[in-house]
Amino acid sequence: MLTQQQIDAYITGEDYIMPTAQEPKRGEEIFEGTDYPREWSGFVGQDDAKEQLQIQIASAKARNARLEHTLLDSGTHGIGKSTLATLLAAKAGVGIQQTTGPLDVEDARRLMKPMRDRDILFIDEAHLLVQGGRSKGDWLLPFMTEGKLYTSSGAIETPDITIVAATTDAGRLPQTLISRFMVRPDLVPYTPDEGAKIALNLATRLGVTIPRGKTAERIAVAADYNPRAMRQILTGVRDLQFARPDTHPNLEKAFEWAGVSGDGLTTLAREFLIILLTAKDNTASIESIKAQLGEPGPLKHEEQVLLKRNLITITGRGRQLTDNGRQRAVTELLTLREKHSA
Repeated sequence: MLTQQQIDAYITGEDYIMPTAQEPKRGEEIFEGTDYPREWSGFVGQDDAKEQLQIQIASAKARNARLEHTLLDSGTHGIGKSTLATLLAAKAGVGIQQTTGPLDVEDARRLMKPMRDRDILFIDEAHLLVQGGRSKGDWLLPFMTEGKLYTSSGAIETPDITIVAATTDAGRLPQTLISRFMVRPDLVPYTPDEGAKIALNLATRLGVTIPRGKTAERIAVAADYNPRAMRQILTGVRDLQFARPDTHPNLEKAFEWAGVSGDGLTTLAREFLIILLTAKDNTASIESIKAQLGEPGPLKHEEQVLLKRNLITITGRGRQLTDNGRQRAVTELLTLREKHSA
């Protein structure tokens, strides 16, 4: 069966060349292009998850077997799933081939061709395998159960590899597929203490000088304890440090550039509050909020943050401001007015 790329090439008269997969990264190559920690001790937090992954490695080595298929599931982006997958491969002493869903059976076949037994195929954003239907990801379940790829030309033997999947939306994956992942570490939010340590570690790796204590804590809070958001803030802090050293550390400007407030609300979350403040009874449906924000995608992250801070509540009529939320929305509205009048 021809792929869509082959069909397009035939129509345009161009030659189609099937892209070849690169060799999986091994050893120190695994960390190339990243500043990920090279030791478990350098990864702050997620102690239970790290312990489970370390035990899995020790068990596989003792049994002379490959690692079990592993699902790294967290509804939060940037919590460290890719870092954990990288450490897993490095400490297990195997190669890792990384891709992002969706990928069909021919993509999988191409990626697996240069791989060896016990290597890891890391599929980031694995829920995209079932986006728009399950046809693209239909190959994964039989592969995990039988170790074979079923193509239009029949079953194909592959190396005995481990699937490590990462997702921020496991609910979109079929339960039959989720049940095939024998290792599913629990990834949890970072504590304030862990957040401050992560901020300091990231600052060191980015070559940024920040005072210990309150500065690291402020960055962690503004990032809602999310390492990826901390990195974005610290990138701004670093650039300001080198460009305007007399203002260092200019956290307010770095927060502004990262689109966050000092109390950890994104621009979208703050606009969410203002919409509710101006709505009748401070209540609006999620569809109305999305329409006013001009945001067609889900607002799951913003909702979670606002709910966690007791700024909104969910009612039968939609989302409603709490008393705390009303005060926070008024403060935000006054800040915006002062900024525009300055």
